[in-house]
Amino acid sequence: MIGHKQTELNGVNRFYGSFVTVEKYAELTGFSIAAVRMQVKRGQLPLLKRENSSDARRVLINMRAIDQLAKEQADRYQDWKAAI
Repeated sequence: MIGHKQTELNGVNRFYGSFVTVEKYAELTGFSIAAVRMQVKRGQLPLLKRENSSDARRVLINMRAIDQLAKEQADRYQDWKAAI
């Protein structure tokens, strides 16, 4: 499993692992930790739940799934390019 301390370069020159903690996601996005936890609670973020962990409530956010969603939306909605 990749944690937020192991890094790999993505397409926008930011470093993070495939799965990050709530705290790292908050740092990367600028959201507060409370706001990220609320997004998790509402099911608005793709998660990896660590069932075998001593803390089963601890989740990791799937950054690859978020990247894929962003790419799909960019491919689908090309109208924003006309505004530039």
